[in-house]
Amino acid sequence: MPHAIRPLRSIASTFAIMAIALAPIASHAQQERGDWKLYYEAEKQRIQLNFEDFDYRQWQVGTSFSANSRTLDGLSVSQIEGPTSQVRFRIRRDAGTFNFEGSVGNMRGRGTFEFNPNPSFRDELARRGYSRPSESQQFHLALHDVNLAFIDELRAQGYSRPTTSDLVRMGQHGVTYDYIRGMAALGYKLDHVDDLVNMRDHGVTPAYVSALRDAGYTKLSARRLVELRDHGVTPDFIASLRSAGFERMSDDELVRMRDHGVTPGYISGMKALGYNLSAEELVGARDHGVTASFVEGFQKLGYRDLTIDQLIQLRDHGVTASYAARARDRARSRPSITELIRARDRGYDF
Repeated sequence: MPHAIRPLRSIASTFAIMAIALAPIASHAQQERGDWKLYYEAEKQRIQLNFEDFDYRQWQVGTSFSANSRTLDGLSVSQIEGPTSQVRFRIRRDAGTFNFEGSVGNMRGRGTFEFNPNPSFRDELARRGYSRPSESQQFHLALHDVNLAFIDELRAQGYSRPTTSDLVRMGQHGVTYDYIRGMAALGYKLDHVDDLVNMRDHGVTPAYVSALRDAGYTKLSARRLVELRDHGVTPDFIASLRSAGFERMSDDELVRMRDHGVTPGYISGMKALGYNLSAEELVGARDHGVTASFVEGFQKLGYRDLTIDQLIQLRDHGVTASYAARARDRARSRPSITELIRARDRGYDF
C-alpha cells in the first residue's frame, strides 16, 4: 500500500518542532508572551525591568534593563511606590509595543507581557536595504530598542550596512544609539560594527574613554582601550597610583603594575617601612613575594638597612623571619644575610 501523503499542515508542524529542538532558547516567534518583574530603587530613581520567559524544556530565558519612567506609558513612579494595585501599561518602540498586565506597589511589580510587532517597521528596514526581520528578530530588536534612529546613525557614521542579524546582536550586546553617538563624539568611528560590539563587550564605554582622557591618556586606539580595560586599568586605579606618588605613567607601565599586583596598598606599605621604590623595583619586589609583612618581620629582628635586592635574595632562598630568628637564637648572635642564605641552602634547620 503506498504511503499516504502527509498534509501540508502536518509537515509545517514537523518543521516547527524541529526548529524548537535545534535551538536551546525558545523563539519568540512561537511565544510572544512572557513574565515580567519590576524593581525600583528610590535613591537612584532607577526602574529595573526584567523580562522572563520559558521554552518548551522549561529553561528560563530572560533579560533585564533599566527603564526610564517616561517610557512606561500608563505607569507612574507613585504607583510603584504606593500600595499594591493592578495596572496596565506599555512600552512603545519602533519595532513594536510591549503590553503589560499585573500588579505594582511597594517598590516592586510583576505580571505578564505580550508583544505586538509593528508591521511598518519591517517595511522601513527593507526601505533602508535590510532584509525583513523574522518575528523572533523583530521581538529582539524591540526588546533591546534597536530603532530606526540607531540604524540611520550607523549609516551617517559611515559604517557598512550590517545584516539584520547583526542589528539583533548589537542590541543584545548593549551597542545602543547613545553608545555609538558617544563613541563617535570621542573620535571612535570604527571599521566595522563588530569592533563596536567587541569594545562594548569589554566594558569600553564613552564614560571610560572620557575618564582616561581626563587623566591624560588620549589618542589611544580601540584595541589599546580594550587591552587597558581587560587588564583592569581603570580611572580609579590611575588616580590611586598618583596619590601614591606616581604622577604620570605610560599606559604600558600601568598595565605592568596592574598585572603584577602592584596596588596602592602595596606601595604605601613598602613606603611606611622606608622603601620608596621605582615602578620597576616595585614590580620586581612584588614578583618575588617581598611583601610589607615579610620586610617588617626582618626589621623586628634588627635587619633595618636591607636593600630591596637583599630582601629578594632572602625571599628567593626561602629565608623567612622565623628562620632568621631561630638561627640567631642558636648562634646567640645575629647572622649576616650571607650566612642566613648559606645555611638555608645547605639545609640547616634551627
